[in-house]
Amino acid sequence: MAITIDNEKVTGSVTIDNEYPDIELSGTVGGQCGMTGTQVCASGKSEKAEGDFFFSYRYDGFLADSTYMGGTAHILDYNAQESYTYVLQGYTSAREE
Repeated sequence: MAITIDNEKVTGSVTIDNEYPDIELSGTVGGQCGMTGTQVCASGKSEKAEGDFFFSYRYDGFLADSTYMGGTAHILDYNAQESYTYVLQGYTSAREE
């Protein structure tokens, strides 16, 4: 996942489990929530799927220099016509401008 935070706007892309590559994201920043980091709500779509993403980033900033990201993704697979929920966790190249 690579996202850019510019004031209240979020843009970027995400690949879920190599099954859904390059989902382009856009959304908003929900604000700071204490030690839990910055809350982000975004949606996006690609040729194979579309989805809604809810996550926080910079959650683990006091333990590491990297940006920790965790949350959920609700994906509609166009081919299967089914929805899936994924748990997102790991490090990201999120950056603020």
